[in-house]
Amino acid sequence: MNGHVHKYERTYPVYTNTKAYYETETGKEGNYFKNPRATVFVTEGLPGNDKSHDADYELEAFSITTSNRTGYGILNIKDGKELTYSRRATDTGEIMDSFTIKKDQLRTFKMAVPVPSP
Repeated sequence: MNGHVHKYERTYPVYTNTKAYYETETGKEGNYFKNPRATVFVTEGLPGNDKSHDADYELEAFSITTSNRTGYGILNIKDGKELTYSRRATDTGEIMDSFTIKKDQLRTFKMAVPVPSP
């Protein structure tokens, strides 16, 4: 279950409320995650309604950024191994935040619950 305030927020790779290991490149810390060992969470809680009055709050150590400005996200996946997310301002289209996750190899997982045949 996930809830949110009406803001945009993005985290580092995080597991059990702790920043998890990932590789990066110099100058790209916080925006380039290579082979992360946990999930990067994005809450796109302010896509178009500019009437948000949610109060500011202190970011957790695993959070990178937050914004009260309306925007939308664009997700691109390249070769199944590289994911790039860009958040753009609704009014101007400018990029307000972006990050890339790259995996050297893909991992597959078996479903825990069988999917019934059609």
